[in-house]
Amino acid sequence: MVILVVDDNAVVSESVTDYLRECGHQVFQAPDGVHAIEIASRIAASLQAVVTDIEMPGLDGITMWKRMVPMVSPSCRVLFMTGGKTTLDRGSIPGELLLKPFSLPDLKRRLASLDP
Repeated sequence: MVILVVDDNAVVSESVTDYLRECGHQVFQAPDGVHAIEIASRIAASLQAVVTDIEMPGLDGITMWKRMVPMVSPSCRVLFMTGGKTTLDRGSIPGELLLKPFSLPDLKRRLASLDP
């Protein structure tokens, strides 16, 4: 699976990226929503999943995803991560939600459940 990981927390981003690569995925990494859109525009045809934090400086994960949708394949899925906005209305999130902290095997299971 080709996955884009987006998180402004370098520790989370590196941990998730390294683990997903160990699981055999091709993983791209972005430190924020703006860079993520740039990367997505280059790999749009092959991008299968985006794993993104919701709260990031500049461009939040939800807005970033909404801007990506027109450029990526309709089968591309998104998994949002958050440790802050646990009171979010789940209906306002255009994808699945994974609350931090989470285990890496939980992340793997949640990603697998996104497969179309």
